[in-house]
Amino acid sequence: MLLTEAAGKRLLRTAFVPTADGVVVQSEQDLTDSAPWPFPVAAKAQVAAGGRGKAGGIIACDDEAALRDAFTHIMGSTFSGEAPSGVLIEPWLTIERELYLSVVLDPSADGYTVLYSPTGGVEIESADTVVRYPFGDPADFRGHLLREAISGVESDESVREHVVSFARSLLDIATRFEATTVEINPLAYSNRRLIAVDAKVVLDDSAVFRQSVTAEQLAIAYSQEDEVAAACRAARLVFVPLGGSVGLVSGGAGMTMRAMDAVSEAGGSAAGFLDISSNPTPDGIAVAVESLQQLEGVDRILISIFGGGLDVGRIAKSLVGLLDSGRITLPVAFRLSGSGRDAATTALDQRGLTNHDTLESAVAELMTKEVVA
Repeated sequence: MLLTEAAGKRLLRTAFVPTADGVVVQSEQDLTDSAPWPFPVAAKAQVAAGGRGKAGGIIACDDEAALRDAFTHIMGSTFSGEAPSGVLIEPWLTIERELYLSVVLDPSADGYTVLYSPTGGVEIESADTVVRYPFGDPADFRGHLLREAISGVESDESVREHVVSFARSLLDIATRFEATTVEINPLAYSNRRLIAVDAKVVLDDSAVFRQSVTAEQLAIAYSQEDEVAAACRAARLVFVPLGGSVGLVSGGAGMTMRAMDAVSEAGGSAAGFLDISSNPTPDGIAVAVESLQQLEGVDRILISIFGGGLDVGRIAKSLVGLLDSGRITLPVAFRLSGSGRDAATTALDQRGLTNHDTLESAVAELMTKEVVA
């Protein structure tokens, strides 16, 4: 379950990650009661969906009139089909650099991976450099290894030290609250310090009953779910809409980030991804594919799964069954690697399909497929 920015930042602050001081307002009366505001401010739609920045869900306001106009506009809009639960208002920050940092649950690492880029922001999908530090068990996190991993892309020693400290904090949040993703994008650098401008926290739906701190947020999120999100949650799939045209089915957050990069490098845009690692059954895979096909604008699907704990041979047989029954209706390309790869390759080959050796070749095939209007 993807939390709103405000809820995510509340969790960041429990690990002493600096964030801007903000207030969530839900009505015109809230605006009046919370005045005066420290203009300029940012008005941000509170939705559990991606892409709100490009969709007009973040507005800079210099005065009271502009803020009221922004509030009315945001609350009257939807973002990836979701109506905002409120508007987060916080001081507008002067940013020298935008960075990217996340800790994600990554089956290929048998645990967690840190992702870092010296260039963050709304165009992170097309960033030239994203460094991965896979370490698996939280007890195996080593600051000097992360420092070494990012030294080739981050020349500022002060930034490197801050990143190592922040990564420890994000890992703490991921383990305490059983999150599959804890992401800061952008992570702002200004006046020799870092501050989280945004927060994306995805909780493990199968463990969220243990997290009473998020009960109120759960109620809000579930009440706003559309049909696709509700179906994915019921099937124990992690679903994040992104607004592009290429649907992604993957087996972990780290693999999904790499697939998003490959799609962007090929000139495409990710429409949303589905992580099936919590439910790699035939029924779970069917829900994943059919859910992506229901998203507006999706015209092709990339299935990229690494079989660590998953047997991709069994997954391939499920996918062939979906193709034979006509339940996969869009162009699709495959990269199924790891455990059971030979069986997966054989199953797809017998159907006249290719199990690609690399993610890049799978994306290249997918982007050349003809889309049926």
